[in-house]
Amino acid sequence: MYLMMLGIAAVFAVMGYFDRNADKRLFCIELFLMGAMLCLRYGQGTDYFGYEANYSLVPKNIDMHFLFHNGIHGEVGYTFIAEIFRSLGAPFPIFVAVLSLAMMLMTYHGIKRYHGIKTIAVLLLYPTYYLTFYYGIRQGFALAFTLYFILPAYVKEKKLKYVFLVCFCATMHKSVLILLLPLFVDKIVKKCERLILFGAIAAGVMLGLFLRTTGFTWSYVYFSPSYSAIALRVILFIAIVRLYRCSGKKDEISNRIFRFYFIGFCIYLALCPAGFVAHRVTAYMKFSEIILFSRLLANRNEMMHVGRTMRTLKRYVCLLVIMICMVEGVKNINSYIGQGEYYSGIHFYNYPYVSVFNKKDIYKYRENEFLQVFPDVFQY
Repeated sequence: MYLMMLGIAAVFAVMGYFDRNADKRLFCIELFLMGAMLCLRYGQGTDYFGYEANYSLVPKNIDMHFLFHNGIHGEVGYTFIAEIFRSLGAPFPIFVAVLSLAMMLMTYHGIKRYHGIKTIAVLLLYPTYYLTFYYGIRQGFALAFTLYFILPAYVKEKKLKYVFLVCFCATMHKSVLILLLPLFVDKIVKKCERLILFGAIAAGVMLGLFLRTTGFTWSYVYFSPSYSAIALRVILFIAIVRLYRCSGKKDEISNRIFRFYFIGFCIYLALCPAGFVAHRVTAYMKFSEIILFSRLLANRNEMMHVGRTMRTLKRYVCLLVIMICMVEGVKNINSYIGQGEYYSGIHFYNYPYVSVFNKKDIYKYRENEFLQVFPDVFQY
C-alpha cells in the first residue's frame, strides 16, 4: 500500500503540474488517503511499540510530579498531552490517531497557504517526512507545527512570535531548537552565500576527518555519513538554486523561504559526517524545500527568459523531482524493514500496511521487543 501511495503521489504530481484546477482536487484526495493511513496504522513507524509501552506507564490523571520528573521518553509537552488522553481513558491508537489528524490538518493548511503546485509539495513530503517523521509521532508533530506556525512567523519576520513558537514546539521535541539559529545568520546569508556554503563544506570535511580518525562516539554523534542521502540533497539543492536564480521578479516570501532552506542545507553539509544527527536536526529547515519547490515550479509567467528553454528546464526539474522521490521512497521503505525487525521475505514491494482493525497481523511481519516485558499492553 505504501508503494502504491507513492505511485499515486507521483501520478498526481504530473497531473497537477499541467492542470492547476486538477491540482487542487488531487491534493485533497491524496492528503485524505495519507491521513487515513496515518491515523489508522498500527505497529508501524519509528519506535511505535516503544511509544505504546511508555504511554501505558503514564498515570491516568494529571500528575505534575510525573510530568517533570519521569523517566519516560518524551518532552514535557508530549507527556502532558499523553496525561490528558490517559485521564480520558483513551487507548494508545486513539492517542496516535488524534495527533496524526492534527499533523495532517496542519500540513494541509500549511501547503495550501503558499499557493504552489500542491501535488508536487505532497510528493516531496511523502518519502521522508511522511513515511519517516510523521510515523514517528513526536518529531512529525513538531515538523507539521513548523510548517503551519513557525515558518510563517519567519517569513513575516515576527521575531518574538517566532522564538516563542520554537520554544513552545520544543516541548514536543527539543531538536526544533535548531530553528533559533536562522534568526542570527539570516542577514549574513543575504551578503555572503558562497562564503557560508564553502565554509559549511570545509566544516563537514573537518568533522568527517575527526570522527573517522579518532573513532569518536557520543550518543548519536559518530561517523555515519549516508552518501546516497548526501547526493540526493545536493542534486535537489542544485535544482532549487537553478530555478530560484532563473526566476524573474522574486517575491519576498520566496526570498525568505529560500534563505531558510539555504541555512538548513549548509548546516546539513557541516554535520553530514554524523548522518543521523544531520538528518534529524536539519529536517525542519529542509521542510521548506517542499514549499519552495512547489512555488518555483508554479511560477510560469515571471521568468527572465520566458520561452521554450525555461519551460523545458522546469519540466526536466519536475521529472527529476519525481525520480528522486521514487528512489527515496524505495530506499526509505527498505530501511524501515531493517529498523523494524521485519521477518525475511518482506521487501519494499510487499511492505505491508497494518491498521487498528487487524492489528494482530503485525506479528506476522515483524518483531515486538516489548511484547514479553509488557504482556498486558500488547496483543499477540
